[in-house]
Amino acid sequence: MKFLRNLLFAFVAVLFCGLPAFAQTVNVRQVDQYPGANVGQKASAALQGFCPNANITCYLRIESSLASYPAGVMPSLPANVILEDYRHGLPASAPQAAPMGLLFSGDEPPSVASYIPVQSVDNSVGYGPFSISLAAVTAGNMLIVGTSADGPCTVPTDSKGNTFALAGTGGTIGYVTSIFYARVGSSGADVVTSHCGNVYQGFSISEVPNLQGFDAFASTLGGPGVVSASLTASVGGDFVYTVAPNLQQTNTQSGGAGQTVLLNDYQIMGMLAEWTLAPAPGAFTSSATVNSANVNIAVAAFKVANVTVGKDGDFYIRKTTGRVYGPKSGGSWPSLPLAETPIPARSLDPCDSAHEGYLVPVIDADSVQYWSSFNGGGTCHILAYCDGTSWIVATARAGTCGGDPS
Repeated sequence: MKFLRNLLFAFVAVLFCGLPAFAQTVNVRQVDQYPGANVGQKASAALQGFCPNANITCYLRIESSLASYPAGVMPSLPANVILEDYRHGLPASAPQAAPMGLLFSGDEPPSVASYIPVQSVDNSVGYGPFSISLAAVTAGNMLIVGTSADGPCTVPTDSKGNTFALAGTGGTIGYVTSIFYARVGSSGADVVTSHCGNVYQGFSISEVPNLQGFDAFASTLGGPGVVSASLTASVGGDFVYTVAPNLQQTNTQSGGAGQTVLLNDYQIMGMLAEWTLAPAPGAFTSSATVNSANVNIAVAAFKVANVTVGKDGDFYIRKTTGRVYGPKSGGSWPSLPLAETPIPARSLDPCDSAHEGYLVPVIDADSVQYWSSFNGGGTCHILAYCDGTSWIVATARAGTCGGDPS
């Protein structure tokens, strides 16, 4: 009996000595774990049977421990296998760890909506120009100036030397309404001057963060009655700014779930200013009801950056859904959440208590029967769920393998 036991131990030892020590993952193989007299031979051994599915990207890794090992001749790599050679430092092909910050900020990253109402509005009546003093402005924010007068206004100026641009103007008779904007170059106190040399003028200014630039402008001259200006290039979520003369104290303003401020209601000439967010892509209309003829209303849209926080490479979690968005790229967040890459069933991690609750798309299941186990090698596209013991079908696309998921 003792002889048989020793013989069994010897057989097992011989069996396992002939195998490489697989400290690997499904799609990564380390060359130093395979036999060979040089790196090339080891790499050839590692490639045997490795990554047969051309739709899966795999990595053949040469560790730094092989730096002094004979090089040999490297084998040709399949198109879906990437070589990571660490013999001389970090290779260019190695996956780079992107900086990742999970930005918890409610349901969405903070946008311009977080800052409504905007900082300040004011107006003047009489022969200009007129100025508005701002106690402080913030670098990077947008200053939007709305003017309406019984004649055209030239580009406003400010004490900080910011460059104002004309978003648009309208009205050749009656009251001319214009919208200007400038990016704040530096923080601190500022004085903005409206250059309207007219008897009656209105002047409003708003400081708004998180605007990328001018998008669209429209204006209409009309009245009495409803005067409307419609944008045709409005984008959902854009910041929309509307100005119109406040004539005879009877103006009303509409155009979105924004805020309206009626200014200087004790004078004939004032300013009606409204800001809102365009609710959806497509046309956007802003209207004013006036009691006089030849009244101009102007509306402009500014592109809104979809987040004010985070740097390129960051991610954020939408709290209401638990979905992850990112990485941020070129200063913008992606509109769709990260998606799992479909994999074959053989690439699934073991289903155990540590993986319970995981959902993974699988492309080769042999069954679409809900809440039943499955094997690979089929043609069914399913969403697999780990119940703590085994992978089961959570949902499936009917007809992908001739079955019915019900």
